[in-house]
Amino acid sequence: MDMATQGYVKIISLNPTLANPVAVDYDNEHQHVYFTDVQAKLIMQTDIILESSVPDGMAIDAGARLLFYTDTGTNVISVVDLDSHRQTTVIAITV
Repeated sequence: MDMATQGYVKIISLNPTLANPVAVDYDNEHQHVYFTDVQAKLIMQTDIILESSVPDGMAIDAGARLLFYTDTGTNVISVVDLDSHRQTTVIAITV
């Protein structure tokens, strides 16, 4: 949404094979859109794809260049460095 004009602008065409996209975030500095698909078990961006069990939540720290996400299939919160694509589990919950 363009806040100045209150209009919507299409910024990405999602792959029509996506089954259940749930979360989306935007990296304004590099103009990338990130989104999750819980059925496809993927976190995607214009040039990276991460596999995850059930990626259902996500947030970008644009200043630190980090993407945080939740995976309810494995009960973890993880972080991915947007430059190196290094992935680290921040919290793992044992049920």
